[in-house]
Amino acid sequence: MKSILFFVLLLCLVAPVLAGIPPVVDFTANETNVCTFDVIQFTDTSTYIGTPNFFWDFGDSQDSHIENPTHYYDTAGTYDVYHSVQDEYGTGFNDKEKYIVVRDCYNADFTANRSCIIGLPVGIQLNSTCYDVDPGKIAWLIHPLNCWTYWDGASWVYPPATGTFTGIMDPQINFTAHGAYTITQVCNYGPPIGTLETTKTDYISVGVNGTTCGGTCGASGMIPVDWAAIAVVCGFVPLWLLIIGIGGKQ
Repeated sequence: MKSILFFVLLLCLVAPVLAGIPPVVDFTANETNVCTFDVIQFTDTSTYIGTPNFFWDFGDSQDSHIENPTHYYDTAGTYDVYHSVQDEYGTGFNDKEKYIVVRDCYNADFTANRSCIIGLPVGIQLNSTCYDVDPGKIAWLIHPLNCWTYWDGASWVYPPATGTFTGIMDPQINFTAHGAYTITQVCNYGPPIGTLETTKTDYISVGVNGTTCGGTCGASGMIPVDWAAIAVVCGFVPLWLLIIGIGGKQ
């Protein structure tokens, strides 16, 4: 009986002191190093009394007033996160500097295992760097530029267009015509990111025999070294060059 009375007396003495303490604020995030548009779950772990008011400032001009919010960042950078809790005994806060690191992972970039080749036919491996996307949401456009022509012995030849195809992450393209080819890749990430596109002009050069890599025709890198493979910049054939080229075949 005495112990019960002692406990009640102690509670009566301590409770007013404890009740006067403002919230002790802390929080966590399930991820602190993320890509743009990745959703982060923030969790309040504060100590408070009653039903408090919550406030979050995510450092990107966005805020929230719920206990455990989710949030994503649309711009790469390092962000401070501020969290405050207010109950009937005051307000506590916790400001974590440089707490969230955001990287710009989403893109539509790509590479090729080689970009300048002599002779036909030739297979070139394209490799997408689209981040975490369904291959069915990827589209490629392969088409030649008019700034590359060659003499086939009878006329000036332009390479044919090769069109579009979809659903392949890292396609291998078989080129069967000489030319300088522009490559476009489109990655459809869906909302909130949307569709991203990268075009590399004159990216793949396929030269005829007798040419060498490292020269002109835009950025194609092909230098004609005999009259059977004259590269004409942007489809324009100077008259004197045409005369010499044709005359050389007689």
